[in-house]
Amino acid sequence: MFEFLKRKKKTKGGSTILEYDQSKTDKDMIGVQVELDEKLHNSREEVFDQLFGECESVSHEIIPMLPHIDVFIYKPGYQGREFFTLVSSGMSDMPMTLPDGISDEYERAEIVMYVTEPKDEYINLIRHFARYPHKYETYFANSHTIPNGQPAEPFFEQSVLDTIAFIPTIVSPDNEFTDLLFKKSGVNVQLLHLTPITTPECEFKLEYGIDELYDLFDDKNHSFILDETRGSYV
Repeated sequence: MFEFLKRKKKTKGGSTILEYDQSKTDKDMIGVQVELDEKLHNSREEVFDQLFGECESVSHEIIPMLPHIDVFIYKPGYQGREFFTLVSSGMSDMPMTLPDGISDEYERAEIVMYVTEPKDEYINLIRHFARYPHKYETYFANSHTIPNGQPAEPFFEQSVLDTIAFIPTIVSPDNEFTDLLFKKSGVNVQLLHLTPITTPECEFKLEYGIDELYDLFDDKNHSFILDETRGSYV
């Protein structure tokens, strides 16, 4: 069996750094999921509509992959929401691989982004990271950070954002997603806000901890709506 988890170490800020064998390709993930929790699947979409409004469109995954990940697109206007909401659907159909000592409540997740327009590159970014933990037999949770390569390269043109941070959504009532879905399905699913940050911001988090990064965001009036042209706060 492949040993995807190669090393594990701690930073001064208390973050655990995991390094993986990157030899797996998307071809290794082609397949059809035989067992699907229909109650979870249907309940998840019901909660999406309850929180985000009527779904405008769905970016369907054409090639059968494990898990099958669609991206739902919700337009602005519902209950004062002045932004597009992009959210993965399917990441939680399969449990992630948890290391020893991590509660089972973290084994399933979906990813959300808030944007001014639903660009294909944002949709592809969500789909990529929704499959990542299944591909590399790991897990994502709030406070995790992942650089875009070594060395990290910007995700967007004329941008310094080159690392992903998963943080709790501050949007209400989106922050009730986990509780609402559990009541309907009996399954714990995290909602992870995919937030592009810079390498200096990631290094700041690794040095001082995630709470200090949140404080930095507050000090800089950081918007939860993606601004791919913003400068680094560090």
